Amino acid sequence: NNIFVIELGGPTTLTSALFTRYLRCQPGLDLQHNYSHTEECHACTQCTGLMRMETPCTDSNDAICVCRYNFYFDELSGRCEPCTVCPAGEGVFAHCEHDHDTVCEECVDFTFSDRDSSLDPCLPCTICDDETEIQLAHCTPVSDSVCHSKLIGNLDSSSSVH
Repeated sequence: NNIFVIELGGPTTLTSALFTRYLRCQPGLDLQHNYSHTEECHACTQCTGLMRMETPCTDSNDAICVCRYNFYFDELSGRCEPCTVCPAGEGVFAHCEHDHDTVCEECVDFTFSDRDSSLDPCLPCTICDDETEIQLAHCTPVSDSVCHSKLIGNLDSSSSVH
């Protein structure tokens, strides 16, 4: 039984009863198994451009590169694309990850989103307390309710609110 070791100084053959074959690659190279069951060292994949390293290269596995943060891999274009930003009136249902885009949803059922965001969901509307507050503005998909305390600065009947 032989152990084949490839180091910076070149290949070395060792004998061992425990292993039939072992290949250790130099730093920056990884072990590749091909269909003929031979083993070779290959240069590790370099993560460049809009790619970042998710898993580093080892002597037995290549590096795994994924899209950088705020980008996702688009199957149609075959490249990293910027994550979608949900507009006001929509909230984030699913956050953008390296392998899929942001999923936005419309704000309905007493929820709102008053800003563009790739992180924030629709927020629940404020409910004015009928006993202590008056509602100056109703909640919409793009704005929260506006409540005003009945105790502070009473509105007289001659004033109008727009």
